[in-house]
Amino acid sequence: MQLASSSHTFNSTSGSGPQQDREILSFSNPVSHAMAVLNGFEVQFSNHKDHHLGRLQVDVEIDSIKEAFVTVKITYGLCDWSGSWDDGYDGTVRFSVIAD
Repeated sequence: MQLASSSHTFNSTSGSGPQQDREILSFSNPVSHAMAVLNGFEVQFSNHKDHHLGRLQVDVEIDSIKEAFVTVKITYGLCDWSGSWDDGYDGTVRFSVIAD
């Protein structure tokens, strides 16, 4: 069993969401199975105005495995009760991958 941890920072965005990006983690041996685990997150509205949390989406999942490389898809979205992604938001998602 192998373990790798990482984090991904989402820069401020508005007008769309949730955001998705990918991180590639490298292991010392080839990987046949892997599981992504959410370790934590720090999220905020970028403009620092008073907003009420309407929807928060944070997710990590295995996107692909190729030899000793595991690609993790990270999803993050934050909006207020308006239901739209019109307010700027940013944040960091921390995760680990358990592989064998």
